[in-house]
Order: sequence, then C-alpha cells, then structure tokens
Amino acid sequence: MHDAEFPYDVQWTDIDAMSSSLDFTYDQNNFHGLPDLVRSLQSEGKHYVNIIDVGISSTQPSGTYPPYDDGLKRAIFMTKFNSTVPIAGKVWPGLTVFPDFTNASTIEWWTNNAATFHDIIPFDGIWIDMNEPSNLIDGSYDGCTNNSLDKPPFVPNVLGKSLSSKTLCPSAQHAISSHYNLHNMYGYFESIATHLALKTIRHKRPFVLSRSSFAGSGQYAAHWTGDNDATYEDMYFSISDILSFNMFGMPNVGADICGFRDDTSEELCTRWMQLGAFYPFMRNHNGVQKDQDPAVFSWTAQQIMKQALIMRYSLAPFWYTLHYRAAIASETLLQPLHFEFFNDNKTLGIDRQFLIGRAILVSPNLVSNVTTIQAYIPEDVWYQFPSGVQVNVVGVFADLDAPLEKINIHIRGGFIIPMQIPGDNLMLGRGNSFTLLIAQSALGNATGNLFWDDGDSMDSIETSTYNYFEFSVVSNTLTINAIVENYKDSPMRLDLVRVFGVSKPVTNVTVNEKDHKEYFYNIPDQILIVYGLDMDMLAQLIQTIKWTTTTIFD
Repeated sequence: MHDAEFPYDVQWTDIDAMSSSLDFTYDQNNFHGLPDLVRSLQSEGKHYVNIIDVGISSTQPSGTYPPYDDGLKRAIFMTKFNSTVPIAGKVWPGLTVFPDFTNASTIEWWTNNAATFHDIIPFDGIWIDMNEPSNLIDGSYDGCTNNSLDKPPFVPNVLGKSLSSKTLCPSAQHAISSHYNLHNMYGYFESIATHLALKTIRHKRPFVLSRSSFAGSGQYAAHWTGDNDATYEDMYFSISDILSFNMFGMPNVGADICGFRDDTSEELCTRWMQLGAFYPFMRNHNGVQKDQDPAVFSWTAQQIMKQALIMRYSLAPFWYTLHYRAAIASETLLQPLHFEFFNDNKTLGIDRQFLIGRAILVSPNLVSNVTTIQAYIPEDVWYQFPSGVQVNVVGVFADLDAPLEKINIHIRGGFIIPMQIPGDNLMLGRGNSFTLLIAQSALGNATGNLFWDDGDSMDSIETSTYNYFEFSVVSNTLTINAIVENYKDSPMRLDLVRVFGVSKPVTNVTVNEKDHKEYFYNIPDQILIVYGLDMDMLAQLIQTIKWTTTTIFD
C-alpha cells in the first residue's frame, strides 16, 4: 500500500497473529518483528488495531497463561447454573471460558491484561470478535440443564432449534442475571469494558470495533456487519445494513469491503472500494482467501480505487463534523432518501442509494458487467461531484453513466461541504489547508458547519477545546462565523472556495472587503473558484468572501 502510494490509516491483524489463538499474545515466528512494525507505522502517522476474541483458553499449563490464571482467582468467568464452576465452551484455542462483563471485577482484569499486552505491542484500538458470544459447540462442553431457561416452552426458529446453538447455555450465570436475560447484551457489556480499558491504558479517545452490539453500543464502539461473501448481492445488502444500524444509534458502521469469504474479482473489489469509500467505517478485510488489498490489483484498478480513497480523504472534515453531530445530537451519518424527502413516495423502499448527512447522494453500481445504473434524483437542486455540473432532470428515475472508473456522487443545493487537501493519512494531512464546496440552492443560499479538534482527547467537547464554524451564503456573500475557537494547535487555513450554481458572470471578488484577484469563473458550468486565499479562519470571529455578478444582455 505504501509503495503503491495509497492513502491509508489503519493496519489490522486477525487471529492468525496470535500465538496458538491465545488472546493477548502474538506469534513470534510468523509475525516476528510485529512490535517494531507497529511502532514504525505509528511513527508515520498510521494506527494499529489487533483482535481480541472473547473466549479465554482454560487448558494451558497452570502458571503459563495469566489471563486465565488471574481470571480464575478473581472469579470473573461466567459459571454453570447454580454453581461457582466456570462454564466451558470451545473457540479457536480449544476449550475456553467466558468473561462476565457484568461483574465489576472483570473491568480491572480486562484492563490489566490489555495493558500488559500494550506494553509489548502499543495498539491504538481493540477489535472485539466472537462476542455474541460465539461457541463452536452447542451450550457447553458439559451440556446444558433441562430447566425452563435451557428448554423453554417456546423456541423461535433459530439455528439448530435451540437457544444454545453455537453459543452458551441460557442457564449460564452472570453476576447480575442469567445468560437467558443477557445474551443479546454480551457484546454491549464487553464494548463498555473495552472502552474503559483503552481510556485507562492510552489516556486518549478509545476506538473499539465490535461484531456484537445492542441498542446503546454506538456510544462505546464501532460496528462491522460480520463475515460477508465476496458477491454483488452482499455488497448490495451492506447498504441496508448500515442504514439500519444508523437508525439503531450505531452510526460508525461498515462492511468488510470486497467480501470476507471467497475470492473476490477485480471488478467486484473495485466497485466495492468505491462504495466503501462512503461507508462511515471503511475497512477492506478478508479471511484466508487470495489477497485483495488495493495494491495487488492491476494498475488501472489501483488508480480507480485511489480516486475513491482521495474523495473520502478530501471529505474528512465533513465526515468528522457528522460524527460530532452524531455524538451530541444522536444524528445519523447515513440515512435513506425517504428520511429527507418524506413527502416523496418515490423514495420509499430505495435501498441502492443513500444520503451522507443531508447533503451528499451516493448512487453506486451494484451489478456486474453493466455501465449504467438507474438512480432516483429527488426534486431539488443537485450538482455532480466533483465536477460541479448541475443535474437537469430531477424527480424521476434516471439512467446514469456508471463505467468502472466512476461512482455517481451528487451534492445537494443549499449546503456547504467543508473539505481538506488529503495527506498520505489523516495525521499527516491535519495541517493541510481546508477548502469549502458551496452548492447553492435555487435561491442562491447555502449553509454548513465544521467541527475540528485534536482528534484524540477524551474530553474536548466537555472542555470546549475545539473549533466550530458556521458557514452561510446569502446574496453572493459567504460568511464564516467562528462560534468556538479554542483549539489552537492545528492550522485552520482556508485556501480555496468552489461555488456551484453561480448563474451570472463574476466581475469582482472581495475577501474581508478587500479586492481579491485570484478567482476564476467557468461560464458553461456556472462555477466560481476563489483560490490563493490563505485565510486563517481563527483570525477574527466573522469573515466574508463576496462576489459581484453582472447580467449579460443579448
């Protein structure tokens, strides 16, 4: 990825990096030098996330595996019904026991083990998996009871016709209740424990990725949609998955791009990378199949994928501001078209397109060997991204060109999108200049906002250690209003403004009431570009950029 000059931020390792599939270990033969590699990546501004499965091996020789030995002493493992004996299942390392994350002592045990491993490999986040909890046998190694928890009078149509299929006995005991009552919340409680552990260990904002989730998990963890297949069908399903989880209060969600199981194809992976560039959480990940990272494909495919990534990275300020809104106001990052155009019945049931916030319409190609798609463009003003050309046909399903090198993205009139010149990763790009993309409404108005902080502090919102700007366009005047300006450690320089939908030729531009000669007006596409601004958005509370237009008479 580095040699092919792809921007990327996070290197992941799956269970193959563990020694004998044991949590909090790494394979010093097959992954020799991993600690040094992680530190090298971090020196370049990248991050590293490792996986931790929930099952703790119970068969290691006494005194050789501290996570089990210490957990046994602390009595933090789930137990059999009416017993103090840990319930035993089977996961990748063999027989395993399962931490009870409703037990207050488990938080300290979990944190201590993670901290010890962090001293060896300084991970930046934790990926928690198999936490439904998943079990390779039904119930437990010793079976389940015959009581009403394990054999209730009614069982829904689940795998194996039993509530213990591929998980633990419902009669297993947590500190606060039975597993029957808490099964669906196992991943939720583990997410809280992992979130707290990372805060203690790193003293920075935690990143947790969890497979299992419950209502409220979005406060503590991101989510991915599990083991999918390398098929166009699963790429299509990923859209409704992510829209649903946003409605459930888990906004930072994505699917394994290019598919987890089976070998992908170059066309499928290219299309999926384009779509995935507009997931809230973006990760290309697969199992033991052939490699599918972007750098293994043809030069042509790499360039297409790279363009999609550059789009994503250039929109980082917009994404970040949406995350801020999700954190403080429970807003969605992605939403179906019907949420925004609720009076338009044509938007009902559309699950092949989606909106990012209220302003960006994404219409991917989800079918093999076709170069056109049918997409619905709601009645409003829309501009093609990144060209800025206005869409002429709205309120109907239209055929859009969708060759392999293109994903159809449209910007809605009335919105201002904060953007940034991309870097090789987000850390290296933090100091780059900002740009504003202004998509004017039919009346020539637009609004937008930008939240910016250091990206790592745990309490930047609580302490107001951030910058928050509101942007508005009225009567050919862009106003930049610095509402909060308390974060001074990163430059907030605005270098370029693009204005879509400027219907009359521009004859003059002023910046803070001073003439600015560096601008360009594109007559056919009605786009104004004001460049060379070098404006410090923190220099004063209110700043303006104004353009004067003239009417051309026949």
